[in-house]
Amino acid sequence: MGKSDRYDRLEDDVHEKGQDDVPIVIQNEDELGPRKMIRDIVGFFILGLLNNYAYNVMNTAATTIIKPYHLPTALVLLANILPGFISTLVAPFFVHLIPYWIRVIFVALSAVLGFILVALPTGQIGVIMVGVGLASISSSFGEITFLAYSATYHKSTVSSFSSGTGGAGIFGTASVILLRDVIQLSMPVTLYVICPLPIIMLLTYFFLLSKPSDRAPFTAQGERASLIQHVTDENQPIEPRLSTGQKLWLVVRLLPYTTPLFLVYFMEYLINSGFLPLLIFPDQSDWAKLRDDQDFLYSAYMLCYQLGVFVSRSSVEVLPIRNLWIPAFAQTINAGLVLSFVLAGYLHDHWVWFVFALILWEGFMGGAIYVNTYYRISQDFSGEEKEFSLSATAMSYGLSITIAAVVGIFITAPMCDRLPPQGAYGYPKSCT
Repeated sequence: MGKSDRYDRLEDDVHEKGQDDVPIVIQNEDELGPRKMIRDIVGFFILGLLNNYAYNVMNTAATTIIKPYHLPTALVLLANILPGFISTLVAPFFVHLIPYWIRVIFVALSAVLGFILVALPTGQIGVIMVGVGLASISSSFGEITFLAYSATYHKSTVSSFSSGTGGAGIFGTASVILLRDVIQLSMPVTLYVICPLPIIMLLTYFFLLSKPSDRAPFTAQGERASLIQHVTDENQPIEPRLSTGQKLWLVVRLLPYTTPLFLVYFMEYLINSGFLPLLIFPDQSDWAKLRDDQDFLYSAYMLCYQLGVFVSRSSVEVLPIRNLWIPAFAQTINAGLVLSFVLAGYLHDHWVWFVFALILWEGFMGGAIYVNTYYRISQDFSGEEKEFSLSATAMSYGLSITIAAVVGIFITAPMCDRLPPQGAYGYPKSCT
């Protein structure tokens, strides 16, 4: 097979010395094999799509999941982010010890088991929260796994994976709306129907993505689990693995990237978990379902939001944003506007489409900060620093979403107290 059929991750002519410490040199972009490049870009899109699928399904169905227990919607969001945040907090410091193929199997099976536990007819909120938590771990651990793995591929795989995660929002939200609201399946049956989908991640990883020509499941050293040990994107000698002190210093160096990311995600998830469940349209006459079915209304909110996320996460190659503070300030304004709508009381017919447009813009800002942050890191760092940085950045928005969920739980009751008496125009289910 000639070089024209190779992808830039690998050099065809690895010295045949039988030594594990021989570096594999990346080719120039001019030598890309188009078929393998397309396979990898499509593969990372599929991985992003299915990695975030369970997480987005849980968020979209949050009001339905929590409704029988009369608890704040933000509790589902907290269960859907806190376990994942803990995994992103600790994983970058040890995850390199785990072979990639084991990580991918864990990610897929955790998502499947999460769907099943939430669907089980136990009636126990604890079991349901464990299921949501497994979906959270699957998404977060999968994200740091696949982003680190992308460090050994062409830079376009980062934007491809990001685009897939944006598509996961639309796919997850549309799945719930189609199965629950259109076909009118119960929530448990809906989850049983979609639970096999994460298995496609295994097929993508093992059979679609290109691999090093000398890759084997195990070697004398276990596995070439962290390919960055053998592949550098600067054709430089391989550096020793980063020490804990070097990793901590990298976390500090990442603050100009992660601080705007933190702010955007905090405002974004405060809107979604704390404000939107309280924003209903009791006299909406254009579409009665928006008035009569609050679960559907919240799902419609999430569909608009996810559409914005998908568009912006797919736009970095066309419209890159160098100043990451722009989406941070824009998202803060969005949060202030939505809060003012809630505190002003119920909105009426003529406001509904403006709110949907605002939520679309909210999603656009959230997706823009995500993809541009990772894209800039992939360009500004290299080698092992790049691999660790792509993994560690997830800690920032994981922390912000966790804090937003906690704040959302505690502000629900005070905000409900400001709404008109129950029965005047309808009443948010989150307040009952």
